[in-house]
Amino acid sequence: MSQVDLRRPRGREVVGVEDRVAADLSRWGMGRHFGAMGSAWRSRWAATCYEFQGAHQSMNVQTVASASLALSLLACSGSGGSGGKPDLPAGWEGAQSVKSFTQAACSGSPGLPGGPSESIDVDAGQGAVNVAYHNANFRCAQTVEGFMRTGSKSVDFLVQPTNMKPSSVARCDCLYEIALAAGVPAGPTTVTLYRRWDEQSGNTNPVEIGTEAVDVP
Repeated sequence: MSQVDLRRPRGREVVGVEDRVAADLSRWGMGRHFGAMGSAWRSRWAATCYEFQGAHQSMNVQTVASASLALSLLACSGSGGSGGKPDLPAGWEGAQSVKSFTQAACSGSPGLPGGPSESIDVDAGQGAVNVAYHNANFRCAQTVEGFMRTGSKSVDFLVQPTNMKPSSVARCDCLYEIALAAGVPAGPTTVTLYRRWDEQSGNTNPVEIGTEAVDVP
């Protein structure tokens, strides 16, 4: 299996990777999926390949390509995987989808000695709360989404994969930077964020990542 240096995306290098990996994808029977993607998605996919290969240099390009192509195709089809009712845990029935939600590309690997821990920072805006979720621990090439439930003086956020029951998964984990924002009533507000992993290997429950109290103007 050939290896491709995908570690430093720079302008034309990304295009070069598109051409080289497109040929590999054709040999692996995935060429039609790559061709069906728009040019913007192909460029984004190639840049994503760089980052996964950089974070996991032991992975060969076919593993990286398969994982990141799956991510891109899922993103093209929209959040929620199957497009049906979200798979929410007990206690989150009726939770609303977080509309202002961004997930950055993989920025590192969890579990390294002295590595960063998952944490949150919360800022209060005019009638809103903004949450920065640092070092969110999910699988490589896994898109996630946010949900919220509100109380009289509280708002809880849940971040979980868009596909909670994947048939196959990447054999690596990544750290992501995630940003969420939602409108809330003015006044003292306690903000708590939970993370939930997929259920590819069995049932999972939300894990509290952090909580902060803010005064919403």
